[in-house]
This record gives sequence, structure tokens and C-alpha cells, in this order.
Amino acid sequence: NHGTIYGATWSTEVPTQGCTDQYADNYDETANVDDGSCTYPDNGDYYLSFDGVDDWVDFGTPSYDNFNSYGNFKLSFDIFINSSNIQSGRFITYSSENPDGSFHTGVSINNEGNINFGICRISATANNDCNGVYADLLFYDEWVNIIAMYNEGEIKLYINNVLMDSSSYTGEFAHSSENSRLTLGRSYWVNSFENESSYKGSIDNVVIWDSIDEQNLLGKWDIDAGEGETLYDHSENQNHGTINGATWVCNENDVCGVCGGDNSSCTTITDADS
Repeated sequence: NHGTIYGATWSTEVPTQGCTDQYADNYDETANVDDGSCTYPDNGDYYLSFDGVDDWVDFGTPSYDNFNSYGNFKLSFDIFINSSNIQSGRFITYSSENPDGSFHTGVSINNEGNINFGICRISATANNDCNGVYADLLFYDEWVNIIAMYNEGEIKLYINNVLMDSSSYTGEFAHSSENSRLTLGRSYWVNSFENESSYKGSIDNVVIWDSIDEQNLLGKWDIDAGEGETLYDHSENQNHGTINGATWVCNENDVCGVCGGDNSSCTTITDADS
């Protein structure tokens, strides 16, 4: 039962599976089909520290089609804020650089330690049609998990897996935008650091899903490379970030001086006279 070919052309290029991401440790330059096997630098239990002045991470303009006022998504990340250094700042923001009537979302903190997860339609020279949820940060000088969920108009904010506040977006339809930029530590909604609220504190374990039930992973940044200016995306989407000023900090060294180690790599010195 032979077939007749209409229009299709023959090719000598044979599909070769492997890691196609040049940023990965196991990049295969011969591969032309990514098989999801990419691995990235992991040098221990690190996090990023932001100085509250001009530190931030830029992920460019990833296309998140479900980030619109009819869509749904979930953000999760860990923060550490010193109780003596509380200031307004943005943890994570996805917003267009242009006031084009598009969808804006972000999680931030103010000078009083109140966390906000907001949904907006941005237009003209300022935002309009904004709704959000709010909660006081009750834990300082320790790691705290923040979860922000949006589901077709329903807005929820969790702190350490406890629902703190919920509300609804009631504005006009806000579409996703190809100009939307994903950032940590600041926003491109305001284009100058002098007028922007830059985050002062630490961030770790950032994850974004394209649904509230975690069915589609958009990005996963373990923040464990411990060096360099690239924040590696451990999902298969290769949406790596560029670190601007934020510094790597080891969460805890073992007795051998290894970040996140298990005390097994220490050099053993034996007594030659014994």
C-alpha cells in the first residue's frame, strides 16, 4: 500500500536528539532535537541577595500567552528580609514596557511590610483597572514562601501555604503582550531606578506555572549556580536570566567549606608516624 508524495521534499538531515541549549553543562552541538536532558551548573545551596538600589534580574520578554485577564497561572518563590531593613520593593514582575492596554502582574512589598499581589490593565502613562490582594509579612529574618495564584479573575495570595487574602479582577480585558518583560527585584513599568522601588532582601527557588494546578511549567530557577551573571532556567524552556548587580550567597557551608555539602569532602590527614 504505497503512498504518493505531494509537495513534500526529501531531506538527508537525520533527527539527532540531545541537549540543544548552549548554556547547559551537557550541550550537544550535534543535536537538532532537544530531548529535555539539559543540566545546568549547581554548586550548592545558594540564593541571590538584592541591595535595594539597582540590583535586578532580567529574563527578557518571554511569551506567556496565558498571562491575560482571562487566563490562569501560579507564581512561587522564597524571600528572606531583614527586620531592620524593610523597604518598598518588587519581588517579581511581568509587565509590558509600553502602555498598550496589556496585562500586568507582580508581587511586591511596601515600607510597612505589606505584601501585594496585583493584576492590572496598563494604559496611557499610568495603570488603570487594577485589583489586588494584600497581607502583612509576619516573618522576618527567616525564609518565607510566597505563592501568588490567578485563575480567570480570581486573585489569591498565600504565605507559607496559608491563604492570606483573595479578591477578583473587575477591570476591562487585558491581553498578553509580546513586549512584556519578566524581572526580579524591579519592574520595567517604571523605566528609571530613581523612581522605581527596588527590592532589598534575598530571593530563592522561583517557579512559574501556566496553570494553578501546576500542569505546565513555564520556568524554574533553583538559583544554585553560585557564580556568574546567568540565572539558569531548569525547566525545558531555556528562559535564562541576566543578573545585574545581585550577588550570590551560600545558604550554609558544611564543615569542609562546601556550600550545601554533607561534610564528606574534607581532606583527611593521616599521621605518618602512627
